[in-house]
Amino acid sequence: MKILYFAWFAEKLGKREEDIVASDLDSLDKLVAALCARDESYREIFAQKSLVKCAVNKRVVEGNTSLAPDDEVAFFPPITGG
Repeated sequence: MKILYFAWFAEKLGKREEDIVASDLDSLDKLVAALCARDESYREIFAQKSLVKCAVNKRVVEGNTSLAPDDEVAFFPPITGG
C-alpha cells in the first residue's frame, strides 16, 4: 500500500510517501491506528480528525473505508478556497 502525505503532514513526518506491506490493514481505521502506534508525530497528525482528509485511489473518502494491499492512500489537510 502506498501512503502519501501532503502539506504540513509531510513536513511533520519528514517524508512525502511510504510503502506499507501489511495484510491486516484492511480498513482506514486500522491503517490510522497502525500509523499512530509508530510514534508521536503520527499521533499528533491524526489527533484532530477534523484536520485530516483522506483519499483512497484519488477519491476523497469520509469515515472508515475498506482498503486493499495495492491501494494508494493520501492524507492532507482540509482545503479552503477564496
